[in-house]
Amino acid sequence: MDTLNEIRIKLTDFGRQCLRKDHTPDFMALINKTAKDIVALCNASAAPTRWKPQHGESYWRIQHDGEVEQARYAEDASDEKTWNFGNCFHTRAQAEQARDTIKEVLSNLHKKLGVT
Repeated sequence: MDTLNEIRIKLTDFGRQCLRKDHTPDFMALINKTAKDIVALCNASAAPTRWKPQHGESYWRIQHDGEVEQARYAEDASDEKTWNFGNCFHTRAQAEQARDTIKEVLSNLHKKLGVT
């Protein structure tokens, strides 16, 4: 079940508790519990950790001219900057896809700025 559906269920349960006629709910406690449940769901479904090569492992990166090249991860300052910027890919195909997307974004930006 995805997070959005789980949140919907929590909010529906909250609404049902508020509408029950057989008891008077403690609204603040109910609101706090529902909020905590939703926060927990959101935190639990955070995006997976981005792939990072291990020392000595090969990775692919996009060069300043758009060429894709393979490198070996040495955990030096240059590699860390490359990874932090998001220019560190597990496969050549991923790097090429990223390069193509970047080219498209830059092309659209130039059109928007009127510098085509």
